Amino acid sequence: MDGRIERINWKSLGVLDLIPQLDQGQNWAADSLLKCGTLEPPNGGSRSMRDACMPAEGCAYYHAMTGDSKNLQAACRAVETFRKYRHIARIKEAPYEELGPGQTIVCEMGGIHVGRNTRGMRAVAHLTGDEQLMREVEEELMWWIDSDVYNHQLHQFPSSVDMTSDGKAVQSEMHRGHYVLNMTGSLAVAMWLVGSDLGNQRLCEYAEDHILNNILAKQYDDGYWPYSYTDEDPTGVSLAEILRLDNYSILTFTLLTMLLQYPRWREEPQLVQRLDRAGKYIRGLTCPSGVVNGQPDIEHTHGWIMAGKHWHAPKSLWHMTADSALGFARIHRYLGDHDAFAQAGANLRWLHHNSPLCIPFLPGDHKIGSGLLNVPTGGGYSHAFREIVMTAYEGFHLRQNNHDVEPVFVITQPLEKDQQATATNT
Repeated sequence: MDGRIERINWKSLGVLDLIPQLDQGQNWAADSLLKCGTLEPPNGGSRSMRDACMPAEGCAYYHAMTGDSKNLQAACRAVETFRKYRHIARIKEAPYEELGPGQTIVCEMGGIHVGRNTRGMRAVAHLTGDEQLMREVEEELMWWIDSDVYNHQLHQFPSSVDMTSDGKAVQSEMHRGHYVLNMTGSLAVAMWLVGSDLGNQRLCEYAEDHILNNILAKQYDDGYWPYSYTDEDPTGVSLAEILRLDNYSILTFTLLTMLLQYPRWREEPQLVQRLDRAGKYIRGLTCPSGVVNGQPDIEHTHGWIMAGKHWHAPKSLWHMTADSALGFARIHRYLGDHDAFAQAGANLRWLHHNSPLCIPFLPGDHKIGSGLLNVPTGGGYSHAFREIVMTAYEGFHLRQNNHDVEPVFVITQPLEKDQQATATNT
């Protein structure tokens, strides 16, 4: 089945291969989920549902490659958090009983978070066969359709929603008149994936309308996706002229590459053309070493930036480079683009040599004021390390080459087909 996350055959390429290097960070995440139900310390120091669902996705993909039972148990522990708090913590903080008095959790109703949370739960449901979990994920996504917040004329979801006293969903004050492409793109991609899984045509139709007629249409000719646009500035150019938030353009690119698992999207010329343009733009930001050095530059890595009327929290170089590796891995796997192989390989090699913490591939938190820049956190795991786990699942690995490593693309088959993985140095 296209897009289904399955257990696969995997034969290690040695101690410097990607999966053995991911063991330490992945087991840190699994241990935290098993103990707390969330990653601790949480993303940015403030606990939300993504601190359960995003690492659950990483645990699921890691289990799919290795068969590691602890990571599957950790993913299922995150499902417990999702089920317990997805309603009572919706939009508002609720006491997080697992960690005692004074601890809270919130289920944020931003499109980016809903997309991430539901894709994480979907991954676990695929591997466990939990049909009820898939229906719960479907319910979370259908809420955005049934709440009647979609603007059909503008092909537009709100970036985030609030709830009125009578339970009606409305565009949030935070994003009123302000539409963030990576946020609504995350939601739409999750809708299409789950709609395809369950045969829910409404989810697929809303997702396709938003992706084809909004997200893709907003891309600039040079391949850059603006961070956001407003009612007054429907192209987002006023913000882009002040500051190009390359990190979020890369995130939009990487989100859309998830759709390439499906022939329907591989054969969609609008998507393929825009991913190609975005790829050229991202390669133009990439240093010979493999690091993606887009705006904001390293001086702003851990800060908030004021541009126009809004504050923006840029991702670090590690986060941008990890997103690039995952996106280009999919481009190579599903479209056969050899330039994408070189880009993903260079990204992985730089990440291999430049882990900012003692744990390979795991950076600290990227939010200023969190006090978590130099320790493992939910932010560093979910926004960089998780992407590398998923890059490995897509077939990109490393192999020792004298005193260095080289990228390798690995062709794998589902475990039940009982075929050995084969490696080809492309």
